[in-house]
Amino acid sequence: MGATGLQEDHPGLHYENDSGPIVAEGWDLAEAANPSAHIDLTGWFPGTEDAGELTRWLTAETGLEASVAVIADEDWNSTWKRSWKPGPLCDRILVVPSWEAEVELAPGQVALLMDPGVAFGTGTHPTTRRCAQFTDELTAAGKVQTVLDVGTGTGVLATAALLLGVPTAVGVDTDAQAIDAAVQNAAMNGVGERLDLRVGGIEAAPGTYDLVLANLLAPLLIDLADALTSAVAAGGSLVASGLLVDQADEVTTALEGAGLRLVDRRDGPAWSALRLERR
Repeated sequence: MGATGLQEDHPGLHYENDSGPIVAEGWDLAEAANPSAHIDLTGWFPGTEDAGELTRWLTAETGLEASVAVIADEDWNSTWKRSWKPGPLCDRILVVPSWEAEVELAPGQVALLMDPGVAFGTGTHPTTRRCAQFTDELTAAGKVQTVLDVGTGTGVLATAALLLGVPTAVGVDTDAQAIDAAVQNAAMNGVGERLDLRVGGIEAAPGTYDLVLANLLAPLLIDLADALTSAVAAGGSLVASGLLVDQADEVTTALEGAGLRLVDRRDGPAWSALRLERR
């Protein structure tokens, strides 16, 4: 019917069996259960459309009762920006959207200015915050001189480490757009000269580091266990997150099998974060 985009929502949709991996091999998921028979379709059209014609067409095509409502156009980018407010990343850092004019900082707190652009990472996800908190504690103890951020996204964790006093950091990401965003964010926070950003995976950052940050999915952490371990300097730490609580044991087994030792694990309602040390 000429829609340039389509969004389908099933109110109350959930999977009866939600204990499987976050990325299912072959996508063989259990049949979804929808307690409501209602379906919401949102279509984007290039011009003014005839709502009555759409209603008749939907009813004829689906055999279901359909109704159409026109949603007023708006600046979606501005709407999103209004919904994202400054928030704590860790004890000493407050993430501040770059468009916020003024923000009040607590004593000893520093602002990390952030504009994600089209890349992943605003510092609001629980796993990002747990990684940052581990970084805060390790840097406060004076144990970190070099950092590697694997899958850096917008560079929020690497930039945070530099703002916490780490002299140098390296960030890698396979998404070139993410690296572009990270470069801009690092410059905006005055740490661009100390952050080395590279397009690629962990192989793009040879050498060892006092702290390796890996906020990734559980299957990827398991696949990269040997490479991540090799990147940790003697006496250094790996902080791994992006995994669900029920995936933590499997990830820990893989990382300890590669030569690390678990020293701390922090679980939340759904997500887990691990800190391991190089033996």
